[in-house]
Amino acid sequence: MKVFIAYVGDQFQTLREIEVKPETTLIQVYQKSALWDIHPELKDEKVTLGVQGRVRSESSVVTEGERIEVYRPRLLHPRNL
Repeated sequence: MKVFIAYVGDQFQTLREIEVKPETTLIQVYQKSALWDIHPELKDEKVTLGVQGRVRSESSVVTEGERIEVYRPRLLHPRNL
């Protein structure tokens, strides 16, 4: 089945289509995508993943056609702005 993974970096955004097996989790899609090759800032970061603007557990199972989103780490808390 096909899913998509998206990340918006400092300079550009990436959307990849990934072919996965049923029962694949969000973290497995992220690992298969190797987004850190394009966005080195992700290499050693603990990422937050979600679907359609909602954070989900890394162990959540994906469904056909879903767009997995990789959220950037927050550098500042909104209250400190």
